Amino acid sequence: MLEAAEECELEEPFMHVEELGDYSVTYRVAGLLKDVKKLISARSDLRERVMDGLHRGGVEIVSPTFMNQRVFKPDSRFIPEVAVEQPEAEESTREEVVFDKAQRVDRRDQITEGTDQEVRRGRGETGTRGATRTVGNPV
Repeated sequence: MLEAAEECELEEPFMHVEELGDYSVTYRVAGLLKDVKKLISARSDLRERVMDGLHRGGVEIVSPTFMNQRVFKPDSRFIPEVAVEQPEAEESTREEVVFDKAQRVDRRDQITEGTDQEVRRGRGETGTRGATRTVGNPV
């Protein structure tokens, strides 16, 4: 699935398990898309490449109503081997990727707000936008 994201030219692709259903596992594959004008085609391409990758890996995606009977040897094993644990550092990396843009926007807004305040001070303005200031005794 990560290969599919890389093929779609997503930057810093990641994948995580969103849900374990009764008969399914829901994954999320994502990454940073530089050209947001291509969002619709990028989503479609990603889904197509994910399906192609799963099919190449021998993973079948079938309807829940599909019934197939396969003959297995008595010593067949159905529980997959336990995957090697990923280092915990990866968890923080996922959040950094997802929230990095929001943090940059927040910092930009803080800088813009500070600059606006400095400009108002330089003009001798006080208070906030839309506020009025009365000098002397109102009549």
